[in-house]
Amino acid sequence: NKNLGHEASNQPNLLNWATEYVQIRALSMPTSLLLGVLQACLLGAKDSVTPLVAVAFATVVNIIGDYIGVTKLGLGLRGAAIATTLAQWASTVALLGPARQKLVQNHNLGILNNKHKKNRAKGSVTSLSFLQFALPVLVLILGKIAAFGFMTHSAAGLSGQPTTLAGHQIILSIFFFISPFLEVISQTAQTFLPPYFSPVREHIKNMRNSNASYDSKKDVAVKAWLSAAFKVSSRLLGIGLVVASFVTTLVSMIPAFFGNLITTDLVVQKSIKPLAKYLWVGAFLTAPVAVSEGVLLARRELPFLASVYLLSTIVLPFILIQIKRQNGLVSQIWGSFAAFQLFRAVCFAGRIWGGAAIEAIREKRKKVQD
Repeated sequence: NKNLGHEASNQPNLLNWATEYVQIRALSMPTSLLLGVLQACLLGAKDSVTPLVAVAFATVVNIIGDYIGVTKLGLGLRGAAIATTLAQWASTVALLGPARQKLVQNHNLGILNNKHKKNRAKGSVTSLSFLQFALPVLVLILGKIAAFGFMTHSAAGLSGQPTTLAGHQIILSIFFFISPFLEVISQTAQTFLPPYFSPVREHIKNMRNSNASYDSKKDVAVKAWLSAAFKVSSRLLGIGLVVASFVTTLVSMIPAFFGNLITTDLVVQKSIKPLAKYLWVGAFLTAPVAVSEGVLLARRELPFLASVYLLSTIVLPFILIQIKRQNGLVSQIWGSFAAFQLFRAVCFAGRIWGGAAIEAIREKRKKVQD
């Protein structure tokens, strides 16, 4: 069997259309990254309405664009690509104004020089502090995009086309369907945990400024605040695991036993059946990844988050490319993704709950010895 690239090369029009579509959609790449950062920041500021309005705005622009470009002007795939790109730009522009007003004290997002630095209110968000938060979040988004991009690239290079890529795309679409059920818990953590951590950071900063020998680990007030935050984080993790268990099991049964609900092609139905278990593992592990990611964002442990994403994003493509070169199986691609999720889950959850788990083990050993 020839790979998808060879099949496409035998149909020049198909390849030209696909190339043109990608070139047009690439114009929205900067806005999609900025959009993700702005949405995360606004949700952190407990503003869930503005991102929703932006999505609605993008939907309207996309529908109108499709109607004009595809139906009226007859531009076909090119018209659809233009409409989607314009919708992405419109959604980002719709968020810029509220973000400037609600997130940044000098209202310029670091683009323009601020001549009134001396008049900043205490605790206000400056352009620098906004960018210090936004840049690591940008790394997280780039890491996610790169992972799925390389997975699709590798799947397209395997034998058995177009069935192989079709099966991969179906499983990927199902994964994207499951993700919002778990990402919402991450966003909840980003929204409601900062009030637990911000006063503690401010208190520790003030105490260290007034007392050089101050030890935050011995401060009863700090322990109380952090304990409350830890309990909320643990509850969110529990909710995430319960939701993930239910949703992933239910949805993974579709490719495993009811492939006819997705596609009428019997060959594709057969190809996605063995991928169901990898879908379940990858999607289930999204729960601890998403919840931990939200908690770490609330704790402002941005360098750690960015470093884990950067490391895993560098390693995963090499593995996927090797699978492609050895003409492996699409199940190996999804198995690698499951391992990718496991690595992130262990790193993130270990950062939050690892210390408490080790301490609990030590306490049990002491009781046994006594």
